[in-house]
Amino acid sequence: MAKIGNQEVDVLEFTRALIENANDNIKIKDMIEAEKYFAVQNTEIQNKKREYSDGKGGKKENKQVSNVKLANAFYRKAVNQKVNYCFGKPPVISLEPIEANYENEQEEEIYQAEWENLFNAKNRKIIKKLIQNAINCGIGFIYPYIDQKQEFNLMGVNSTTIFPYWEDESHDELLALARTYTVEVFTDNKFEQVDKAELWTPEEVHYFKYKDGILKFERTEKHMDMDSWNKIPFIALKGSEDEKPLLNIVKSYVDAYDRLNSESVDTLRDDLDTLVVLKNYSSETGKLIDAYTNMKEIKMVAVDSDGGVSLVKNDPNISSIQTKLENIKKDIEEFTSTVNIKDIQLGNNPSGVAIKSAFQDTDTYINDLEMEFELFIEKLKYFYDKYLDWTKKVSADISSKYKVVVTMDRDMMINETELIENATKLQGLVSQETLDNYNPAVESHAIEQARREAEEEKNATEENPFDFPTNNENIEEIEVTEETEANVE
Repeated sequence: MAKIGNQEVDVLEFTRALIENANDNIKIKDMIEAEKYFAVQNTEIQNKKREYSDGKGGKKENKQVSNVKLANAFYRKAVNQKVNYCFGKPPVISLEPIEANYENEQEEEIYQAEWENLFNAKNRKIIKKLIQNAINCGIGFIYPYIDQKQEFNLMGVNSTTIFPYWEDESHDELLALARTYTVEVFTDNKFEQVDKAELWTPEEVHYFKYKDGILKFERTEKHMDMDSWNKIPFIALKGSEDEKPLLNIVKSYVDAYDRLNSESVDTLRDDLDTLVVLKNYSSETGKLIDAYTNMKEIKMVAVDSDGGVSLVKNDPNISSIQTKLENIKKDIEEFTSTVNIKDIQLGNNPSGVAIKSAFQDTDTYINDLEMEFELFIEKLKYFYDKYLDWTKKVSADISSKYKVVVTMDRDMMINETELIENATKLQGLVSQETLDNYNPAVESHAIEQARREAEEEKNATEENPFDFPTNNENIEEIEVTEETEANVE
């Protein structure tokens, strides 16, 4: 038994019901479908068949004609473009004191250094995958944990294997969470796939074996050896407020493009630019197919004495098909807020205004995602602050004074010449930090400032290599009298 919310439940029955309810839910099915399309395994085109009527009310597959199944990758491009646009470059991490006018430079530097360490290359890759899952599946999850070396780590989990039980309709707080996964074990001199399930509560995790839809209880443990998180250590990132996969918007368009494109190739491969006319030959579909097969394989066909064979020219309107395909592609880009770089005239050195206009819809989409990302960082801060306090790296008294702001550094195509010219015009009107953040040639203000200081120190040394005093303040004043003048003479 376990307490979930305000009720005591049987952990096995609760876990079973949670998993079964989620698997029957259309949301999980949509996630699985989205993952297939992201992998360019478009399911609709895979079911394409070329059939003919058998004359008895049934249909048979026509294996004598082309049946091309071309799956487009427009959806994958739409997801990847958004992920790389908002998280292709390292994010900008800053701290904001919760209390106005509070300032302690030393503790702020220590706390920020820990957050910059958290966003190392490994964890940035995991968070980038989280953003991909959020956009692709509608919601993504990440698992924060402390490893055996007492280091704080993040682990990405597949959205289709997570079954959350939310406290409210807004899906802000978890009351419980079930998870299924597969592990590979070596038994009886062979590897075997074993299905597992877990039920997480704010205090404990319950483990089960999960085979053929049947759960078998194994054990219950605390989250970890250290003090309890007092929360379920899974953090959600929503790709949209309604948590629906991006595919839901454009699936019918993606399928229409696949079918039309595949059928146009079938048309070309089957040489339908000419139609074969058999005079006084059976019109039964099966016999016509046999005749067609013979023509392709042995280049001959037999007809009756008064029969004959002729060809009728049939020119399919390929240009019309190409125009329709192009229109469908533009609809997919429009509805998924995807930028077609070819539409921006790269050869003409487009202005910043033109580029921003092209990315306007993408920016609107990312603005919504960035709001969800802020909520994600707030939840991540809860777990990371506890870890820093437990390991005495940063006390809870210090971390509680700051809000962590992680800003996505959007990777937009830019006109660098135009930006540098504008930065030059702003010299003296804004702070150096603002100029550095605006200048595309500057990696970051902190790095550039350190380089400036190093260059200034180097230049000062080169100008005065013997470290002689450079002003009269360090020269001892000597009173000149008649006696000293005489001694000098």
